[in-house]
Parts: sequence; C-alpha cells; structure tokens
Amino acid sequence: MTKLKVILSSFIIGAVSIVSAEMPSTNQDSQRLFVANQDSDYVSVIDLDTMQVAKKIDLDTLSASHMTMAWSGKDGQKLLVTMTGRNEIAIIDVAKGIVEAKLPVGRSPEHFAIEKNKDYPDYFAYIGNIDDGSISVIDLGSNQEIKRITGFHEPHGVTFNQDASKAYIANFGAHRIDVVDTSKHAISKQISVGDAYQVAMKNPSRYLSEIKGIANVTLTPDGKLGYAADGDSNQVAVIDTQNDSLVKTIPVGEEPWRAYGSPDGKWMLVPNNGDETVSVIDTQKNQIKTSFPAGGTITGINFVLGGKKAYALATTETEAILYVYDLEHMQEKGTILIGKNLKLETASTSANGKTIYVASSVDNSIYAVDALTDKVTRIANVGVTPWGTTIQGDMASYCH
Repeated sequence: MTKLKVILSSFIIGAVSIVSAEMPSTNQDSQRLFVANQDSDYVSVIDLDTMQVAKKIDLDTLSASHMTMAWSGKDGQKLLVTMTGRNEIAIIDVAKGIVEAKLPVGRSPEHFAIEKNKDYPDYFAYIGNIDDGSISVIDLGSNQEIKRITGFHEPHGVTFNQDASKAYIANFGAHRIDVVDTSKHAISKQISVGDAYQVAMKNPSRYLSEIKGIANVTLTPDGKLGYAADGDSNQVAVIDTQNDSLVKTIPVGEEPWRAYGSPDGKWMLVPNNGDETVSVIDTQKNQIKTSFPAGGTITGINFVLGGKKAYALATTETEAILYVYDLEHMQEKGTILIGKNLKLETASTSANGKTIYVASSVDNSIYAVDALTDKVTRIANVGVTPWGTTIQGDMASYCH
C-alpha cells in the first residue's frame, strides 16, 4: 500500500485544539479508535498516535450504525457493528478494511456484548434486538446466528459474568433482569427490581405511559456483585452473582440511568437525570458515599487515572460539557466546556487511563481529553453523527 502524504494543521480556538489531516495509512501496531456513525454508512478508524482518521470502512446504505466493539479473532483484528437501520450486524476484518459478513438479526439491534468461554473459544456475541424483545446469539468463529432467544422487554444492556457462563440482560421496558444460561442460550432466572405498581400510583400519567426500567447491569471487577439502576423506582439493585439473588436496594436520585463502575472496584457512579445529580455508591459498604452536582442529560461516565478521576458526559439545552469529579477526595472539580449547541453521545477511555475520546454528534467530531491537564483536542470530520466508540482491544464499551 502506498503511503499517503500527510498534511497536518493544528490551531487553537478557545480552549480546544483542532487537528485535521488528509487520510494517512493505518499503522497495524498503533492504537485505534473505531467510531460508528449513525448517518454515515461507514465506520471510521482513527489512529490515536496521529489523532487522524486513518480509514473508513464501508457498511451498507441506511445502516444507522449504533454500537461497535473490537476483538482479536483467530485470523486478525475484528469489529462488530450493529446496523440498526437494516436489522443486521456487520462483522469487519479491520486489516483488510472490509465487511466479511452481514447477518440479519431481530428488529432494531442496538447494544451487545462479546465474550468467549469453553464452548466458544473464538468468541460469541449476544445482540439485543430492542424492538422485538429478542437476543441474537452469534458464533463469531463461524459468523452465524445460532439461536434467537425471546421473552425480553426492550433488551438494552448485555453483561457476561467472568467465565461467560451467564449473561445478564437488562430490560428497559420492564423492571426486570433476565439471567441467561449461555450453555443452553435460555433464560434460567428472572430478578425483579423495584415496585412498579407502587411507583405508578404516585404519578400514573407518567409511569403508565412509558416504562423506564433497567438499562444495564454493571459488575464489580471481581464479578461478585452486579449493580442495576431502575429508572422508575429511583433505586439501584445490588445482585449477588453467585446465586443471582437480590442483596439489597439502594435509593438514589430521580430517573437513574445506569451504574458505571470504577476500574479499582471502589465505586459505582449513577447519573440521575431527573434531579441532575450523580450518586456515588461505596461498593464495600453498599451505601451512598456522596452525591455530586450535575446538569442536563448525562449519557456516560468515564474513569481515568485508575479510578482517581471521572468525567460525566452532559448535554444541556445550550451546551455540551464534562463534569469533572475527583474520586480521591470526593470533590466536584468543575466543568469543561466542549462547545455550544453540541450533543455528547458516548466515550472510550485509553488503555493507560490517561485520555478519553468523546463522540460529539452535532459537529461530527471526536474530542480527546487529557486526564492530567484537562486539555481538549478536537478530531474533526470523523463521519456524520458519530455515536458509538470503542478502542482496539477494549471489551468494556458502553453505549446509550
């Protein structure tokens, strides 16, 4: 492959450094960020050494790609993308820059997880088809859908336990977590969270019109406990993953979105978009440590510096900002303005925990934030409506 000439220009507007360039060749050994663009029919590959778009991998028309995740397959780097607009998934060979397989799944595939176990040494995926209440089971060794599990209500988050013998499916359309036995690909247990009837009685016009259930189950690093926020009942369920029992429920703020776990295992941070706060749960005591101020709609929380610091992605009516939290001293440290009239979607944290990469959908950009200095660098023109991001080798991506 002929190496393209790189033309690099960088300049400062306010506090944000902007980098733009012609597309260079992809260095196979470099760290890469993959970006699913909802309104472009391709996935962008950003070389994080040069902070430039290195490759665009074509999908298909009207893909409306939602989430992406990378893994190392038996014959190289692979990428899975949910094409929500086509009710399909794409499996990409990154080195070749081509889609090696497209598979039809259920209606509106959005969120998923990838793992491997004794039955699937080449990895398998559970795809949540949110509009028909099903999970598509994909064997990534053969690139085939081997089963479709039904009986869910808007399956949103998929979380595997440590040996991938079980999957926890969060039902956003119900106040329930379904536990799936991955050896049989069948629901083995259901865990109810909250009291839907009692909550609905408080405000029937709101709670009987649209259920705000559970977006995700987040496990501690040792895999022993899972945390699931229920949006209607304003509480977080703590689950013992050995016997899949409810340990306790922890009251939090209004309309909690989901729990985000710190890499050191000490904290679960829960954004409450109803009262614009972030609850901090001490995972040793399973009680609230403190509550941070927030604002707007928070769509994600990313930890940096080994869990000593966190950024909350927030969008208000007029601006896109990051709330900065010092978790060593349990202090809110102010905000970082990303831009006016922008909208933040999701973010990925680098492997060394020193940078986050935030998708900004309105201006088709990725913003890199240095965790040590809070300096922001914009990578422009990454695709139309960047939505889901993942870093090479990162199996803990989240979406919204």
